[in-house]
Amino acid sequence: VFPPEKNVVDRERARHSYHVLPYLLGKIVAELPAVLAPPLIFGSILYPLAGLEGSVGRFARFLSVLAVEGMASGAIGLAIGSLAPAAENALSVGPS
Repeated sequence: VFPPEKNVVDRERARHSYHVLPYLLGKIVAELPAVLAPPLIFGSILYPLAGLEGSVGRFARFLSVLAVEGMASGAIGLAIGSLAPAAENALSVGPS
């Protein structure tokens, strides 16, 4: 949870509005289109330009690897952001 959201989440959790798991699942589902769109667009442009094998199965595998990599990097960012006390600390821990 990043600092702008942290106060809201802490307040709502203190009121027992919801637990961490529903918040995390909701955040993941809400951000899924924004997380998946860039790698899928990038892969759709890059694949034919690089002259890679044109079978549908390999193209789908290529896009799925890009999508999973994007989601994994987002998860690492969320983990770092949730462990850091401030945004500046989170930015100094992550890659630059």
